[in-house]
Amino acid sequence: MFRTLTAPSYGRLTPESRWTRRRTTSMTYALLSLVPTLVKDLPSRPDDEDLRAMPREYAFLPDKRRGELRPEHKAAFGCLEAASRPLVDLLEPAVIRSALDAIALGFDGEPAAAQHGTGGPCSIT
Repeated sequence: MFRTLTAPSYGRLTPESRWTRRRTTSMTYALLSLVPTLVKDLPSRPDDEDLRAMPREYAFLPDKRRGELRPEHKAAFGCLEAASRPLVDLLEPAVIRSALDAIALGFDGEPAAAQHGTGGPCSIT
């Protein structure tokens, strides 16, 4: 399963899990940071903003909150389905380096703010 699991398919699984809404939102934005990195560079590839908008507004929503795919998101959806790298590609040094660089920046290109843990047993504060 993990050899074929892509960021978009993982993102669709995530909202259905038993995470709290806050953690789901945090995970969604982390995945959205990775989407451009995990989509192969094809000639018909939409820009990064369009690649992030469709999952945020459609694909990464739980089934009960997901509406119809808007026409302006169809190209991004097709590209994500056809050109997404499997998550196992993150084992490749060049891919993981690109992914780490991507999550270090906000969507505006500025350095991402640090997130502090909630004080739970696995958090770092």
